[in-house]
Amino acid sequence: LCIELAREFDGTGQDKMSTAALSAQEERRVVDMLPAVVSGQHKLSHVAEAVGLAPYQLTRRLKAHFGETPRQHVLRLRLEHVSAMLVETSTALPKIAYTSGFSSQANITFAFSKHFGLSPASYRALALKSKR
Repeated sequence: LCIELAREFDGTGQDKMSTAALSAQEERRVVDMLPAVVSGQHKLSHVAEAVGLAPYQLTRRLKAHFGETPRQHVLRLRLEHVSAMLVETSTALPKIAYTSGFSSQANITFAFSKHFGLSPASYRALALKSKR
């Protein structure tokens, strides 16, 4: 019994399984579902349910696996999608915000500026200038 408990818990009393990285199967399932989370079609609770974990367990495992919380990971993926849309299309920012899961142009501008250090408009202008 002591050996079983030692395997389950580390010295701090924390459950090691709740902070373990995702298994290969869980990772595939989560990665397959993340685009739907990024676009706002699913919530992370749906992803947790799909891989048979409680939301807090998924949060801990994603943090261990990707090095960022689910919220940070999804936000980063959304912002990468936005940056690609800004460079590759002439789509207006409000439409990009909507298709990327942001609630408004102000919301996307704030998050994008914080992440990239440039406003979306400046980023697009710089990308277009470098293409010439």
